[in-house]
Amino acid sequence: MRKKTSHHYPKQIKTIYEGVVKEPKKLFKEEECYRLVLTDQHRLYYVSDESGQYRADIILYQQLKVVCTKPTEFRIQCPLSGMRLELISEDAQVWVTLIKLALFNIRADSFAEPIELQYLC
Repeated sequence: MRKKTSHHYPKQIKTIYEGVVKEPKKLFKEEECYRLVLTDQHRLYYVSDESGQYRADIILYQQLKVVCTKPTEFRIQCPLSGMRLELISEDAQVWVTLIKLALFNIRADSFAEPIELQYLC
């Protein structure tokens, strides 16, 4: 995951799916709302919900693990870096399914016709 910067995410990128997610409340930290944007460029953009300001991006690659932990919660975990992101969303199962399809699409790029994700939403 890339660190915070002061610019907006690129608008010319095609959005596959987007929605509001929250990070669970932690000790000494309030619950924050973000907009998560799945793009056609194998990335998830993490954008501030109020200002639309770019916060970080997650590059989707084969080893990334995405799991629905509760009906309204999901986790994105990188086994290589140890990065773990817990998120709350009403559409948790939709997020997990679309991210897994995007990961499958990355694997399929090398030997088969890729899945057209824009037709799923």
